[in-house]
Amino acid sequence: MQFLDLHTGRDTPVHRLDPRFKLVTMLAFLVVVVNLRQPGALALATAVICLVLFTARIPVRYVLARLLMALPFTGILFLIPFTTPGHAALKFGPASVSYEGLSLALVLVMRLGAALLVTTALTSTTPLTDLLRAMASVGVPTVFVQLVHFTVRYFSVLSEEIATMRRAQRSRGYEPGSVLRPDHLRAMAQLIGMAFIRAMERGERVYRAMRARNYREGLFRPPSRRAGAGEYAWTALTGLVICLLLLVDRGSPL
Repeated sequence: MQFLDLHTGRDTPVHRLDPRFKLVTMLAFLVVVVNLRQPGALALATAVICLVLFTARIPVRYVLARLLMALPFTGILFLIPFTTPGHAALKFGPASVSYEGLSLALVLVMRLGAALLVTTALTSTTPLTDLLRAMASVGVPTVFVQLVHFTVRYFSVLSEEIATMRRAQRSRGYEPGSVLRPDHLRAMAQLIGMAFIRAMERGERVYRAMRARNYREGLFRPPSRRAGAGEYAWTALTGLVICLLLLVDRGSPL
């Protein structure tokens, strides 16, 4: 879990906030962001969350690395300008790019970027254990909280097992080549299948071991600290920002 807690130990106003208030307010902010329709409102939301990251002293390189992780999933967005009907902005032979498609793609990219910045701000300023306790205290189902906990905890273990299986493939003479080669697809399918089976077997072993040690589902107890003036000020400020974003989104001519 260390890769998630690289910057959670800093002493800033954002880090000192109660995790429950951060979780609820940032989730509300996230819901509003993904429903904004105007680029102007999305740009304002991005500027606000960047200000939060700057206040929390999160390194720019770390934030950019988190954004780049989602880059492979944005490839389909580049097809939107070519598939959305409307007035043609550019023409490439039989294909054309519409103004409406460009506007829609821009909005979707800005939504994705702002949402990633919100999740980065939340996870970079709150230790994972405190975040899970906050989730349990605000009514998130225990099964989901435990699922997130064990997924993150054993992610590195499963990654090491996959690396071991790939080394075993190479030791048997397999050389990865083009993704479209039938033998490569077959090898990848076998690797994914074996990783899934090993993950299930490991999960069963871990669960039986935990039950043997008197494991109970109520692992994450609600935090005992009380909210102070900072938490209430943060909540009020977040509410004002949300109202401003909705006002700009509904009234913006962009």
